[in-house]
Amino acid sequence: MKKLFLILSCPTIIASCTVDKIKIVEELNQNINSRNYKQLSENLVENFEYMRFREDSIHNKEYFIEIYSKPTLKNNNFKDEIIDLGETDTSVFTIERHYRPIDTILQVKNLTEFKKTYYFNGNRVSKITIDTILNEGKYEDEMTKLSDQAIMFIEDKYGKDIEELNEKDRQNYFYENFLNYFLEYSKLSVKEKNEYKIRSYLKGTFISNDNPFYKRLEFKGKSTVIIYDPYIGFGFPTSYVIDEDFIRIRTDKSDLLLEIKDEKTLVGEGWAKGTFIKK
Repeated sequence: MKKLFLILSCPTIIASCTVDKIKIVEELNQNINSRNYKQLSENLVENFEYMRFREDSIHNKEYFIEIYSKPTLKNNNFKDEIIDLGETDTSVFTIERHYRPIDTILQVKNLTEFKKTYYFNGNRVSKITIDTILNEGKYEDEMTKLSDQAIMFIEDKYGKDIEELNEKDRQNYFYENFLNYFLEYSKLSVKEKNEYKIRSYLKGTFISNDNPFYKRLEFKGKSTVIIYDPYIGFGFPTSYVIDEDFIRIRTDKSDLLLEIKDEKTLVGEGWAKGTFIKK
């Protein structure tokens, strides 16, 4: 009879001792997103370890909590969303998508996703590793293009005010206001945004190997371009205007017309006939 009782009671004992690891991870994620640092601390063991992707260093509990408690992160409402997860006997593995308000404002499509593994000591997390980062390159490329365009708008409208501040105040001022700046940029018309997009594409130097008259075009500022001849390399400055996906460069003879194919390619017509590739 005693043996039968033990056999029947074992599943109950095991069930009561089983740790719901997935629930713990979900609660930890919720505490991060709600900035509940006290509860977050209780989710972690005292000798907690945190390892970031491509880093050999092992970070401690204090470091991990500080990541989410920094004012810039807290004020700008960063969030991580678990979009997939599973478990083994000893760990939980997740894919988490990282959201920032600026991603929504600029309508970024390639959001960063982190593959993480959570390890446990009883009902608390003992270690978190970021095993890999998905979409990292795509995200950085897209964010660079979109933010470059927005920053040009910010420089046009607020550049003088920001320049008058010393370096420390300038950084603080920008961090406090940059979301509002980007939000203001997002409300521009399609035509206005396109002009900033084109300007960001043109920023830099374009080289042609098949135009006999113009070897190099170097764009500067809002409307200045320096044209270099292919013979002695002499450059003369002039101006240009943007007309949708075309630019017209003024010269002493006639305007040069080039079509903007993408952020690295201009195709000229007439005297500017040829392909100009961004250096």
